[in-house]
Amino acid sequence: MAWFKKNLWFVVICLVGVALLGLATLFALSQSDKGGVVALELADATQQYKDLNSKKELPGDQKNNNIETAKQENIRLQDFSTRVTSYLAPANVPTNLNNLNFSVRLNESISKMRLEAARINVILPITNGYWFTFASQKSAVEYKGIQNMAAQLYDIEGIVKILYDARVHSIAQLKRPPATPDEPNNGDFLTRNAKTNDSAIVTPYEVTFTGFSSELARVMQGLANATNCFVVRTVGVGQAGGPTSAKLTTIAPPPMMMNQFGGGRYGGDRYGGMMPQMAAGAAPKPKAPNALLDENKLRITLQLDSVRMQAAAKK
Repeated sequence: MAWFKKNLWFVVICLVGVALLGLATLFALSQSDKGGVVALELADATQQYKDLNSKKELPGDQKNNNIETAKQENIRLQDFSTRVTSYLAPANVPTNLNNLNFSVRLNESISKMRLEAARINVILPITNGYWFTFASQKSAVEYKGIQNMAAQLYDIEGIVKILYDARVHSIAQLKRPPATPDEPNNGDFLTRNAKTNDSAIVTPYEVTFTGFSSELARVMQGLANATNCFVVRTVGVGQAGGPTSAKLTTIAPPPMMMNQFGGGRYGGDRYGGMMPQMAAGAAPKPKAPNALLDENKLRITLQLDSVRMQAAAKK
């Protein structure tokens, strides 16, 4: 007893150690059992994977030939890819341009568009010397971002040709993104810039012109049939505010936005459900004229995106 009293703490520590050792042994045995279960599950999953990987695809039966169907779908996919790639083909823009030959091409293009406007009596924003958004480059000696500028000139030529073919009455304004961040802005630039990814280049444009609804229809048809791929983002239509002048600085009512379902084309009080009841004896409020139904001259603003494949992405 005397020894236990003297070594009481030693005995207690030994007993605690033995208990902890027993608990550790039980824990290790339980985890070993779980490890065995996980190993069995892994082996079973591995065997299922091997079985599935070794099986052949089902060819189908007499009614459904899966292999032949897959071949036909692959042919259709290749045909669709070819047609889309040809429609979004890289723009026919000259490459390896230098300052001299780009200057010649720019001046020739501007001159041709001016002469064609005069020939078919399309009024331009400036009677003499309109540069179709390239006024900042008319006296340039060295051009920055020549390739981007050449691609935008190609798009502008396509847009202007569509407007000319539609016989619009006048071109009020053309806008494009700057070809380079430091290109001087003469009021012809958009705040949105072109976007580029691995496959395509999307360049925004804004076109404002005047004409009747028939000219608008021909412009939309021309955009749909253009060799350039143009995507119409919005169409704004409003009455042209009086006789058309060369500057076109005044606009009457704000443009009405249209979407693919015709929203904004007709007022909500025309087809938009119940009309509010008017008080007895109250005079009806005059309705604003419908720009598309009243055949007056229209001022039309189109926001477009030009989409073209990058040459490196074409396979």
